[in-house]
Amino acid sequence: MEIRHFGAFEGKAYAELNGDPDYQAFIDSGGELAFPGGESRAEVEARVVGGLMDVLRARERAFGDPLLAFTVHGGTILSILHHYFGGDPFGWRVGCCEGGLLTLASIEKAVSWEKIRMRTL
Repeated sequence: MEIRHFGAFEGKAYAELNGDPDYQAFIDSGGELAFPGGESRAEVEARVVGGLMDVLRARERAFGDPLLAFTVHGGTILSILHHYFGGDPFGWRVGCCEGGLLTLASIEKAVSWEKIRMRTL
C-alpha cells in the first residue's frame, strides 16, 4: 500500500508551495482536495482500503483467517481507521514511532484500535 500521491507537490517544501493558489485551495479544503496530478483524501482511502480488503480476503481463503501484520505509513493507518470507525478523517493520526493493533470481528467490521508507542533505541 503506497502513501498518498502528491502529484505536482511531490518532494516540495512549504517554502516552495507557500503562495501557490493550488496549495492554498488544498489547505482551505482541510486536506480533502486532490493535489494537482495527485490524489484526494477520499481517493487515497478508497485505494488503501480496497488493497487491504484484497489482502485480507486472500489470506482468509488461503489460511482460513485474516490474521496479518502490516508496517505502513501514518496516512495509510489514518485511511484504514477512518474507514472502520468514521469520525474526523484526520483524527486518526499516529505519531512518530507509533502504531497499533486493529482487531476485526470480520473483514468488514472492526472491533477496536489500540495505539502502541514503539520503543526507541
